[in-house]
Amino acid sequence: MNAVNRLVQSDTQQGLTIGSPVQTGWISACENGVYVIDEHIAAYSADGLGIGLMQGDYVSYLETTEGVFITSLLRAAKRASVSLEFNCADTLNLTADNLVLTGRETASLRAAKEISVETCKNIKLACENLFQTAFGSVVNVMKNWVHRCDQGTLNAAQMLQIDAENQVITANKDLRLDAERINMG
Repeated sequence: MNAVNRLVQSDTQQGLTIGSPVQTGWISACENGVYVIDEHIAAYSADGLGIGLMQGDYVSYLETTEGVFITSLLRAAKRASVSLEFNCADTLNLTADNLVLTGRETASLRAAKEISVETCKNIKLACENLFQTAFGSVVNVMKNWVHRCDQGTLNAAQMLQIDAENQVITANKDLRLDAERINMG
């Protein structure tokens, strides 16, 4: 076995690249996860790259024993949106002492089944208007509930029931009860 073959075999066993070092090029086409670089090199996105690539992107790539892999997006083509995709794992964890996600115009959080928000202390929502829609039920379970507003309306299409061991209704001016029948018993 000559020295070059030993080097290639050693690099392959250690997971190192063979052939040329990092190269660069433009993505000229992409289809079904295969990217064509400079119209003649077929490459795959490295699992850790994360960003969705498209035609017109300027990338760096490596030739390995497993194939050609795009390792960096150096200059992105103009796009309406960017996706982070990690198909190599079922879960993506972002961990930091402080984590801020900012949308300059809007931000959306979507899931097909469930979204959970958990904290040991506080959850704060601050906005001009807050709209909540549930096509099933809204269940709030808490120790204390405080609701303050300038004006309030509570409507129920069929029945509204409020139960408490003690209940206080206070009005500074008028208290009106309007019904076909009023049962005070």
